[in-house]
Amino acid sequence: MSNYSKTSVLLCLFWLLASGCAYHPWTAPIEDEDNQKATQLLQALDQKSNFCEQPIDGDISIFYKNLFNKELISGYFQLYYPSSLKFIVTNPFGQTLLAFAVTERRFQLINTFERRYIKGNTYSYGMLHNIPSILTQGTWNEWLRGTVHLPEGDIIDLRNDAKKRGVWITIRRKKRDHTAAKGLTHFLVDPEKTLLLSRILENARGKVVGEIHYGNWKTVSGCAQPYTIRVSGLEYSTEIDLKLSNIAVADDLTEKDFHLKAPAGYVRQIIP
Repeated sequence: MSNYSKTSVLLCLFWLLASGCAYHPWTAPIEDEDNQKATQLLQALDQKSNFCEQPIDGDISIFYKNLFNKELISGYFQLYYPSSLKFIVTNPFGQTLLAFAVTERRFQLINTFERRYIKGNTYSYGMLHNIPSILTQGTWNEWLRGTVHLPEGDIIDLRNDAKKRGVWITIRRKKRDHTAAKGLTHFLVDPEKTLLLSRILENARGKVVGEIHYGNWKTVSGCAQPYTIRVSGLEYSTEIDLKLSNIAVADDLTEKDFHLKAPAGYVRQIIP
């Protein structure tokens, strides 16, 4: 290889690393003729999401790895619209080892190993424990159910997928949507099945801060539900693989079920 070619390769690699994510999985913008069809597709997905807002519960296995460690955790979860989540880890005898609940931007954690009860701001907790900020500010119902709720008029771009898996639809994310930060969200939608395959989130500077990919879709009480979810492109080289099972509608759940009480004798910690 000539010195010129070597220099070109090095410059290319440097640019890819510096840009964070130079490759985009979509092609040129869709022609106006197909624009309306894609808009109707996203509206249909939005309508399906509005129909599927029932509380659910089930089993979950989480494989989490980053630059610092690797963890495999299994337990069961409860999910309540719009963004309340509870995750419980038990031992073989059904006794709780860890309990975590989050509602909007607040969380509660019971750690039986350390006999500690922690509650406070999810973003602050994430900063203390190297958890990507996008995970502490997400809309859990949308992320775990693979749904989309869109305010009218936010669609700014439509493109075909480079691998012909579907259509990429881009919206401008307002402060109240998906995360506390403004930016863009790209949705990859299967037009034949009206399913969300992926979502890519960019911050206001155009940097990808997270990718969520959905698979193994099944039907739960008339609603499509992904049973495998992969999260990548996060801070600290974090990757998360989730496998869900035994999912069912849990109509008896209320918001009160997502408030954990501090056990007697536990050390209490508040994170502002």
